[in-house]
Amino acid sequence: MYNALNVVPEIYRLYKQYEVNSLPQPDDFNIDLYDRETQELLNEVYEVYGQYTAPTLKRFTHQELPWKETALNEEISLDLMKAYFETQLVK
Repeated sequence: MYNALNVVPEIYRLYKQYEVNSLPQPDDFNIDLYDRETQELLNEVYEVYGQYTAPTLKRFTHQELPWKETALNEEISLDLMKAYFETQLVK
């Protein structure tokens, strides 16, 4: 069971239909619109996480502190997400 307010409802509804299948790339996505640093980040994220199924990615996120430290039906705060992901940066 997902924590209802810990997801963006519009995004959840849009992509829920794909269940365990890969998500299609949006027709209007153009990586060239991003600066080189952002392109490198997007490519790295895809290289690391693109191999996983939706249920596996869901399991990953549900094990992370922002999800675990947020009460049921509460929204994960931006400050909590920022603090967590800052610890994940390679310096």
